[in-house]
Amino acid sequence: MTNWKLVPIEPTPEMIEAAKDNRSSQPQGTLPGSAMRQMFEAMLSAAPTPPEVEPVAEIVSEELGQPFNASQIRAHFYKEIPPVGTKLYTSPPSPADDELVKAAEDVLEVLLRRWVDDGVTLSIVEKAKINALRIELNKFK
Repeated sequence: MTNWKLVPIEPTPEMIEAAKDNRSSQPQGTLPGSAMRQMFEAMLSAAPTPPEVEPVAEIVSEELGQPFNASQIRAHFYKEIPPVGTKLYTSPPSPADDELVKAAEDVLEVLLRRWVDDGVTLSIVEKAKINALRIELNKFK
């Protein structure tokens, strides 16, 4: 599994300086891929620590005891309880994701309108693929 680190979208001056320092300290003839990896690692090391985030909920387990001999697992929300069906993420989805989904939906609608206007008849397989794409796009909502 790849390790992750939250970093700024735009590199900070410190990250850029770390990459420059790393590049200038590399021996002549270092392979480009190796050099890029070392510069990237230097930039990650220089990246600032993200701000602390406040937890919104915790998962709790409660023994039900006899005669059930089972546990009840539930989520305890610190603030308002979201409506049933709300998707919970380990990190909030990026607004860019929302924009990307909207753009994909718009493109799909334009294509469908154009095909209808041009009298294009879609096969059952093509219709199934379009429906599958719509289902995938709805997962992001």
